[in-house]
Amino acid sequence: LARKLFGQNGARKVVVFGAGQMARTAAEHLIAKGVDSLTVANRTFEKAVELAGSLGGKAARFEDALAALHEADVAVVAPATANTLAKLALGFADDLLTSTLLESVCPLVVAPAMHTGMLRSATTQDNLRMLAEHGVRIVGPVSGPLAAGDEGEGRMSEPEEIFAEVEAAIGRGADLAGRRILITAGPTW
Repeated sequence: LARKLFGQNGARKVVVFGAGQMARTAAEHLIAKGVDSLTVANRTFEKAVELAGSLGGKAARFEDALAALHEADVAVVAPATANTLAKLALGFADDLLTSTLLESVCPLVVAPAMHTGMLRSATTQDNLRMLAEHGVRIVGPVSGPLAAGDEGEGRMSEPEEIFAEVEAAIGRGADLAGRRILITAGPTW
């Protein structure tokens, strides 16, 4: 998929925001698919160093890595919490991620992940509709195991599904060589 997504000779540089289990899963998936350069960014630089080192990547300070979004062809927020979705839907820019995404002009793909009750709330449903109306591509969520041993709708879609939507956002079937893709990942709490 990485060859298909990034092109045979295209740039294979990826920035992953976060250093938790979701970030590790996303990064491991990208590495398995042939990404050449992995940068891990987190608000706590030590966590970024730890994850990047364990995966053979490099670490960047959160503020520095966010600058990559200005050159991205697509931005991905996975997982996208109810809080992040609300901020994006309403144009809140109270942290580095939402500030940068608000000024970004590239397509945005979000992969919601939260407990079933949060997902089904009228407010979250309104936020998802608003984001979709503004052209944000929404992947999932699906049913399955959730945090704290719960089960139900709200689980983040699998990486393959997310990357299929990334491909569609950039242009299905188009040559993707040289495209720059920014992926955010982190805990859902």
